[in-house]
Amino acid sequence: MLRNILTLLTGTLFAQAVTILASPILSRLYNPDDFGVSALYAALVGAGTIVATGSLELGILLPRQERTAYHVAMASVICSFAFGIISFIIVCLLHDEICLWLNNPYFDVWLYLVPFGIVISAVSGVIQYWINRHKEYKLMTSVRMAQSMITVGLNLILGMRKFITGGLVIGAFVGSLAGVMLLWSHVRQNVHDFVLNRSKLLGVISRYKDFPRYNMFSQLLNNLSASLPVFMLGIFFSPEVVGLFAMANRCVSLPMSVIGGSTAQVYVQQSAELRWQPEKLRYLTELVFSKLLMLSMLPFTVLFGFGDYIFAFLFGDNWRIAGEYAQILCPWLVFVFIGSPISSLLLVLDRQKESLIFNVSIFILRLLAFVVGGYYMADAEVTLMLYSGVGFCMWVGLQGYIQRLAGIPLGKSVREIVLYIVVPFGAVWLLRILCFRL
Repeated sequence: MLRNILTLLTGTLFAQAVTILASPILSRLYNPDDFGVSALYAALVGAGTIVATGSLELGILLPRQERTAYHVAMASVICSFAFGIISFIIVCLLHDEICLWLNNPYFDVWLYLVPFGIVISAVSGVIQYWINRHKEYKLMTSVRMAQSMITVGLNLILGMRKFITGGLVIGAFVGSLAGVMLLWSHVRQNVHDFVLNRSKLLGVISRYKDFPRYNMFSQLLNNLSASLPVFMLGIFFSPEVVGLFAMANRCVSLPMSVIGGSTAQVYVQQSAELRWQPEKLRYLTELVFSKLLMLSMLPFTVLFGFGDYIFAFLFGDNWRIAGEYAQILCPWLVFVFIGSPISSLLLVLDRQKESLIFNVSIFILRLLAFVVGGYYMADAEVTLMLYSGVGFCMWVGLQGYIQRLAGIPLGKSVREIVLYIVVPFGAVWLLRILCFRL
């Protein structure tokens, strides 16, 4: 498992290193409005991707027979193209109304690109689950590296030439398209021997009907819940505030993308294999939780204490507010980083209903947080504090439930959280207060 994580981690580290090194340049080539447009595009594509496949691709890892897994993958691809066609028709018919609702005048042209981005992202996800099933992590690593270089390269070229304001969107779109083409060029030989059977296709849809019935809505609400700031900050405040949040969220999420994402992909594959061996599954879950907890301490603690200074130094003084937003998001995102990989245990153990209940609850509470903070208090920082606070409380509760599911003693986990999160966060904040007084 460690070897597979390190293989994926190599590609992710390279991809994020390219993004990190380019960020100080991109922050000077593009303004907060451009980052707001990019965040809105990513939010719409992310939400649409979940609906497009009905979350059927999650079932690719579960069947023992290759033929069954192939039909699960093909069902996901067919659903993706059908949804892409429907969404493009909707965009063409209701373009002006959608733009008015999004309250972002800069997004006018890029809305037409969203249906194509959804299809590309959905197909990419299906292929990646197929590759994960066969443990071809070196392929995933190389494609991730290439995709990052293409995306950032285009962002820089378009930004330096000032050729187009949507350079960030174009880079993301072309990078995703290149990633799908590279993935497909490697896996098409693996699926060449399979023949699509209509009755088998309908059979796997019936067998895994709980994924679109429960998990799709759960994943969609989770995505919308995480993307709420992109929509709600634009409605209550301005595109500039959306861009500042997008930069903050992008930087705070880097540890999750680098380590958490790689760990999640390997953990879900390993836990699916250990599904019927509870002792080994408990040990695996406890190990992943403890290691992620230790790894989260340094980056999140530093960002929590001095995020505003770090952002001002790296990206320029006009991004200092984004650093303040990053400090607000840290307590919530540290638990997302720790808990997101092992939350796939709910999927492995057929706990889709519980996952749906969690995501419905957090979505409603976050929506209320934005109504209170944005409408009644009219303060962006207070709004984000409420948003982050809701996420923090809900993810702590989810971790407790998952620990109980896995049979891990709750007291041990609480002691580790206090040692690696509560104490360092408190110490760095006390240090900040003392520095101000001096």
